[in-house]
Amino acid sequence: MPLQCTLARGPLAATHGPPKELTIHLPEGTPGRKLAALLADTHGTGRIHVAGEDLRTLVVGVPPLVNGSVLVDGGQGGHAQASPPAMLLVAHSGPAAGAMYPVLRGRNLIGRGTAHISVPDPDISREHAALDVSFADLTLTRLPANRSPEPNCRPATPEPSLMIDGKPTNLGPVNTSSTIQCGNSIFSLLASKAPVPLPGTEAGCSVHQPLEVHRPTGGGNRWAGLVTGLLPLLLGVGLALATGSWMFLGFTAISAVSLSVAAFSGRQARREFRRALGQAVSEDIKR
Repeated sequence: MPLQCTLARGPLAATHGPPKELTIHLPEGTPGRKLAALLADTHGTGRIHVAGEDLRTLVVGVPPLVNGSVLVDGGQGGHAQASPPAMLLVAHSGPAAGAMYPVLRGRNLIGRGTAHISVPDPDISREHAALDVSFADLTLTRLPANRSPEPNCRPATPEPSLMIDGKPTNLGPVNTSSTIQCGNSIFSLLASKAPVPLPGTEAGCSVHQPLEVHRPTGGGNRWAGLVTGLLPLLLGVGLALATGSWMFLGFTAISAVSLSVAAFSGRQARREFRRALGQAVSEDIKR
Protein backbone atom coordinates (compact mmCIF):
# COMPACT_ATOMS: atom_id res chain seq x y z
CA MET A 1 0.00 0.00 0.00
CA PRO A 2 1.23 3.56 -0.61
CA LEU A 3 1.70 5.18 2.81
CA GLN A 4 1.40 8.93 2.45
CA CYS A 5 2.90 10.65 5.48
CA THR A 6 4.83 13.70 6.65
CA LEU A 7 8.33 13.48 8.10
CA ALA A 8 8.97 16.32 10.54
CA ARG A 9 12.11 17.06 12.54
CA GLY A 10 11.56 17.31 16.28
CA PRO A 11 13.61 19.15 18.91
CA LEU A 12 15.87 16.12 19.51
CA ALA A 13 16.55 15.32 15.84
CA ALA A 14 20.16 15.00 14.69
CA THR A 15 19.43 17.16 11.64
CA HIS A 16 16.90 19.91 11.10
CA GLY A 17 14.92 21.08 8.10
CA PRO A 18 11.41 21.66 6.77
CA PRO A 19 8.81 18.85 6.86
CA LYS A 20 8.91 16.42 3.93
CA GLU A 21 5.88 14.83 2.29
CA LEU A 22 6.64 11.15 1.64
CA THR A 23 4.93 8.36 -0.27
CA ILE A 24 6.34 5.01 0.89
CA HIS A 25 5.23 1.77 -0.76
CA LEU A 26 5.01 -0.96 1.86
CA PRO A 27 2.68 -3.94 2.28
CA GLU A 28 -0.10 -3.33 4.78
CA GLY A 29 0.82 -4.96 8.06
CA THR A 30 4.55 -4.21 7.75
CA PRO A 31 6.10 -3.81 11.23
CA GLY A 32 7.00 -0.28 12.11
CA ARG A 33 10.59 -1.24 12.92
CA LYS A 34 11.18 -2.00 9.22
CA LEU A 35 9.86 1.40 8.27
CA ALA A 36 12.06 3.00 10.95
CA ALA A 37 15.10 1.24 9.51
CA LEU A 38 14.18 2.32 5.96
CA LEU A 39 13.84 5.97 7.03
CA ALA A 40 17.13 5.82 8.92
CA ASP A 41 18.90 4.60 5.77
CA THR A 42 17.27 7.07 3.35
CA HIS A 43 16.79 10.19 5.52
CA GLY A 44 19.22 9.69 8.40
CA THR A 45 16.49 9.68 11.04
CA GLY A 46 16.80 8.57 14.63
CA ARG A 47 14.03 7.69 17.07
CA ILE A 48 10.67 8.40 15.40
CA HIS A 49 7.32 8.87 17.12
CA VAL A 50 3.82 8.89 15.60
CA ALA A 51 1.12 10.54 17.74
CA GLY A 52 3.41 10.10 20.73
CA GLU A 53 4.04 6.37 20.11
CA ASP A 54 7.35 4.80 19.10
CA LEU A 55 7.29 3.95 15.38
CA ARG A 56 9.00 0.60 16.08
CA THR A 57 5.98 -0.61 18.05
CA LEU A 58 3.44 0.25 15.35
CA VAL A 59 2.13 -1.54 12.26
CA VAL A 60 1.66 0.00 8.82
CA GLY A 61 -2.05 0.44 8.08
CA VAL A 62 -3.08 0.34 11.73
CA PRO A 63 -3.80 3.71 13.42
CA PRO A 64 -1.96 5.87 14.07
CA LEU A 65 0.39 4.68 11.29
CA VAL A 66 -2.00 5.34 8.40
CA ASN A 67 -2.25 7.75 5.48
CA GLY A 68 -1.85 11.31 6.65
CA SER A 69 0.16 10.45 9.75
CA VAL A 70 2.99 12.71 10.91
CA LEU A 71 6.31 11.00 11.69
CA VAL A 72 8.34 13.08 14.14
CA ASP A 73 12.07 12.46 14.08
CA GLY A 74 13.52 13.32 17.47
CA GLY A 75 10.15 13.90 19.06
CA GLN A 76 9.26 13.01 22.61
CA GLY A 77 6.94 10.11 23.16
CA GLY A 78 3.71 10.70 25.03
CA HIS A 79 3.88 14.46 24.60
CA ALA A 80 2.75 14.86 21.01
CA GLN A 81 0.23 17.63 20.63
CA ALA A 82 -1.87 17.86 17.49
CA SER A 83 -1.54 21.12 15.62
CA PRO A 84 -4.70 23.02 14.71
CA PRO A 85 -6.33 21.48 11.64
CA ALA A 86 -5.91 23.38 8.39
CA MET A 87 -9.31 22.31 7.03
CA LEU A 88 -12.88 22.60 8.32
CA LEU A 89 -16.11 20.89 7.28
CA VAL A 90 -18.84 23.53 7.57
CA ALA A 91 -22.52 22.53 7.89
CA HIS A 92 -24.82 24.90 5.97
CA SER A 93 -28.15 23.12 6.42
CA GLY A 94 -29.67 20.27 8.40
CA PRO A 95 -29.80 19.68 12.16
CA ALA A 96 -26.14 20.74 12.55
CA ALA A 97 -26.43 23.94 10.49
CA GLY A 98 -23.88 26.50 11.67
CA ALA A 99 -21.40 23.94 13.03
CA MET A 100 -17.76 23.54 11.97
CA TYR A 101 -15.87 20.25 12.26
CA PRO A 102 -12.06 19.99 12.18
CA VAL A 103 -10.78 17.80 9.33
CA LEU A 104 -7.54 15.96 10.13
CA ARG A 105 -4.99 14.26 7.94
CA GLY A 106 -5.91 10.66 7.22
CA ARG A 107 -9.44 9.21 7.27
CA ASN A 108 -12.32 11.21 8.76
CA LEU A 109 -15.56 9.26 9.20
CA ILE A 110 -18.80 11.22 8.76
CA GLY A 111 -21.85 9.82 10.50
CA ARG A 112 -23.84 9.70 13.71
CA GLY A 113 -22.77 8.49 17.12
CA THR A 114 -19.06 7.88 17.53
CA ALA A 115 -17.91 8.98 14.07
CA HIS A 116 -15.03 11.46 13.87
CA ILE A 117 -17.45 14.01 12.40
CA SER A 118 -20.65 13.31 14.32
CA VAL A 119 -23.72 14.92 12.72
CA PRO A 120 -27.15 14.65 14.44
CA ASP A 121 -28.98 14.00 11.15
CA PRO A 122 -31.42 11.03 11.30
CA ASP A 123 -30.93 10.49 7.53
CA ILE A 124 -27.20 9.94 8.03
CA SER A 125 -26.08 6.43 9.00
CA ARG A 126 -23.63 5.71 11.79
CA GLU A 127 -20.77 5.54 9.30
CA HIS A 128 -22.13 7.39 6.30
CA ALA A 129 -19.04 8.52 4.38
CA ALA A 130 -15.28 8.81 4.71
CA LEU A 131 -13.25 11.91 3.90
CA ASP A 132 -9.67 10.87 3.18
CA VAL A 133 -7.09 13.66 3.41
CA SER A 134 -3.55 13.29 2.11
CA PHE A 135 -0.91 15.87 1.24
CA ALA A 136 -1.97 15.59 -2.42
CA ASP A 137 -5.78 15.47 -2.48
CA LEU A 138 -9.10 15.04 -0.65
CA THR A 139 -11.39 12.14 -1.51
CA LEU A 140 -14.95 11.47 -0.33
CA THR A 141 -16.20 7.87 -0.28
CA ARG A 142 -19.71 6.61 0.40
CA LEU A 143 -19.68 3.77 2.94
CA PRO A 144 -22.07 0.83 2.64
CA ALA A 145 -24.97 0.69 5.05
CA ASN A 146 -25.05 -1.98 7.74
CA ARG A 147 -27.11 -4.90 6.49
CA SER A 148 -28.64 -7.73 8.47
CA PRO A 149 -26.94 -11.15 7.95
CA GLU A 150 -30.20 -13.04 8.45
CA PRO A 151 -32.40 -13.43 5.33
CA ASN A 152 -35.66 -13.35 7.33
CA CYS A 153 -34.84 -10.29 9.38
CA ARG A 154 -36.13 -6.79 8.77
CA PRO A 155 -35.47 -5.26 5.32
CA ALA A 156 -31.94 -4.16 4.62
CA THR A 157 -31.09 -0.56 5.30
CA PRO A 158 -31.02 1.46 2.04
CA GLU A 159 -27.71 2.75 0.85
CA PRO A 160 -26.91 6.12 2.45
CA SER A 161 -27.12 9.06 0.08
CA LEU A 162 -24.03 11.03 -0.89
CA MET A 163 -23.92 13.87 -3.39
CA ILE A 164 -21.03 16.03 -4.59
CA ASP A 165 -22.01 19.25 -6.37
CA GLY A 166 -25.58 17.98 -6.72
CA LYS A 167 -24.64 14.64 -8.34
CA PRO A 168 -25.05 11.25 -6.59
CA THR A 169 -21.74 9.45 -6.26
CA ASN A 170 -19.93 6.67 -4.43
CA LEU A 171 -16.43 8.09 -4.73
CA GLY A 172 -15.09 11.42 -5.85
CA PRO A 173 -12.54 14.17 -5.26
CA VAL A 174 -13.58 17.28 -3.33
CA ASN A 175 -12.10 20.70 -2.69
CA THR A 176 -13.05 24.01 -1.10
CA SER A 177 -15.39 24.76 -4.02
CA SER A 178 -17.37 21.51 -3.65
CA THR A 179 -20.85 21.18 -2.18
CA ILE A 180 -21.26 17.97 -0.18
CA GLN A 181 -24.64 16.52 0.79
CA CYS A 182 -25.03 13.66 3.27
CA GLY A 183 -28.63 12.83 4.09
CA ASN A 184 -30.42 16.15 4.60
CA SER A 185 -27.25 18.03 5.56
CA ILE A 186 -25.18 20.15 3.17
CA PHE A 187 -21.50 20.86 3.84
CA SER A 188 -18.54 22.61 2.30
CA LEU A 189 -14.82 22.58 3.03
CA LEU A 190 -13.10 25.67 4.36
CA ALA A 191 -9.38 26.27 4.69
CA SER A 192 -8.41 27.67 8.08
CA LYS A 193 -5.08 28.83 9.48
CA ALA A 194 -6.40 29.57 12.96
CA PRO A 195 -7.46 27.30 15.86
CA VAL A 196 -11.03 26.13 15.43
CA PRO A 197 -13.91 25.31 17.81
CA LEU A 198 -14.39 21.78 19.01
CA PRO A 199 -16.51 19.51 16.79
CA GLY A 200 -20.21 20.26 16.95
CA THR A 201 -19.92 23.69 18.50
CA GLU A 202 -21.75 26.63 16.99
CA ALA A 203 -19.71 28.29 14.29
CA GLY A 204 -19.15 31.92 13.54
CA CYS A 205 -20.86 33.36 16.58
CA SER A 206 -19.19 36.73 15.96
CA VAL A 207 -20.11 36.74 12.26
CA HIS A 208 -23.57 35.26 12.01
CA GLN A 209 -25.14 37.20 14.83
CA PRO A 210 -28.00 39.30 13.44
CA LEU A 211 -27.22 42.95 12.94
CA GLU A 212 -29.52 45.05 15.09
CA VAL A 213 -30.81 48.38 13.84
CA HIS A 214 -32.91 50.16 16.43
CA ARG A 215 -35.94 51.90 15.02
CA PRO A 216 -36.38 55.45 16.36
CA THR A 217 -38.70 55.49 19.33
CA GLY A 218 -40.97 58.26 20.46
CA GLY A 219 -43.18 58.32 17.37
CA GLY A 220 -46.24 58.70 19.58
CA ASN A 221 -44.63 61.61 21.43
CA ARG A 222 -43.87 63.31 18.10
CA TRP A 223 -47.50 63.13 17.07
CA ALA A 224 -48.56 64.31 20.48
CA GLY A 225 -46.21 67.28 20.08
CA LEU A 226 -47.71 68.09 16.69
CA VAL A 227 -51.25 67.97 18.04
CA THR A 228 -50.29 70.02 21.10
CA GLY A 229 -48.65 72.68 18.92
CA LEU A 230 -51.41 72.71 16.29
CA LEU A 231 -54.37 73.26 18.66
CA PRO A 232 -53.14 76.63 20.07
CA LEU A 233 -52.40 77.76 16.54
CA LEU A 234 -55.94 76.99 15.39
CA LEU A 235 -57.47 78.55 18.51
CA GLY A 236 -55.38 81.70 18.07
CA VAL A 237 -56.41 82.11 14.45
CA GLY A 238 -60.07 81.43 15.35
CA LEU A 239 -60.09 84.02 18.17
CA ALA A 240 -58.37 86.59 15.97
CA LEU A 241 -61.01 86.15 13.27
CA ALA A 242 -63.90 86.14 15.75
CA THR A 243 -62.85 89.19 17.81
CA GLY A 244 -60.95 91.08 15.16
CA SER A 245 -58.06 91.42 17.61
CA TRP A 246 -54.94 90.22 15.92
CA MET A 247 -53.06 90.20 19.21
CA PHE A 248 -54.18 86.61 19.66
CA LEU A 249 -51.93 85.68 16.77
CA GLY A 250 -48.93 86.52 18.97
CA PHE A 251 -49.69 83.53 21.19
CA THR A 252 -49.65 81.26 18.18
CA ALA A 253 -45.92 81.88 17.76
CA ILE A 254 -45.29 79.57 20.71
CA SER A 255 -47.26 76.78 19.07
CA ALA A 256 -45.40 77.34 15.79
CA VAL A 257 -42.09 76.80 17.60
CA SER A 258 -43.46 73.56 19.10
CA LEU A 259 -44.57 72.40 15.69
CA SER A 260 -41.19 73.09 14.09
CA VAL A 261 -39.29 71.32 16.89
CA ALA A 262 -41.51 68.23 16.65
CA ALA A 263 -41.33 68.11 12.86
CA PHE A 264 -37.55 68.57 12.61
CA SER A 265 -36.75 66.16 15.44
CA GLY A 266 -38.84 63.44 13.80
CA ARG A 267 -37.21 64.08 10.44
CA GLN A 268 -33.72 63.86 11.95
CA ALA A 269 -34.55 60.57 13.70
CA ARG A 270 -35.81 59.08 10.43
CA ARG A 271 -32.65 60.17 8.64
CA GLU A 272 -30.45 58.53 11.28
CA PHE A 273 -32.51 55.34 11.08
CA ARG A 274 -32.16 55.15 7.28
CA ARG A 275 -28.42 55.80 7.57
CA ALA A 276 -28.00 53.02 10.20
CA LEU A 277 -30.09 50.65 8.09
CA GLY A 278 -27.93 51.32 5.02
CA GLN A 279 -24.73 50.69 6.99
CA ALA A 280 -26.11 47.40 8.34
CA VAL A 281 -27.03 46.25 4.81
CA SER A 282 -23.54 47.09 3.52
CA GLU A 283 -21.89 45.23 6.41
CA ASP A 284 -24.12 42.20 5.91
CA ILE A 285 -23.24 42.05 2.19
CA LYS A 286 -19.51 42.18 3.01
CA ARG A 287 -19.67 39.31 5.49
